[in-house]
Amino acid sequence: MPIEIVCAWCRRDIGTKEGEALCSVSHGICPECAQKVWDELHKRKSQMEEEQKTARISHQEINTCSVFNTI
Repeated sequence: MPIEIVCAWCRRDIGTKEGEALCSVSHGICPECAQKVWDELHKRKSQMEEEQKTARISHQEINTCSVFNTI
């Protein structure tokens, strides 16, 4: 019995696959949704790296100010 493959994100029909399964429908991700997810992950990773860089700079500024205040 063929198994219908549907995109779990947009519900678009991706195709069919031969095999045995309890359900006639399975889920995957279509190329368009995969690209959107990949782009969003890359964007979030870049934002997190920028936030970490900013946090390190702020931490260094705080440590520098603390050193000057003790002199």
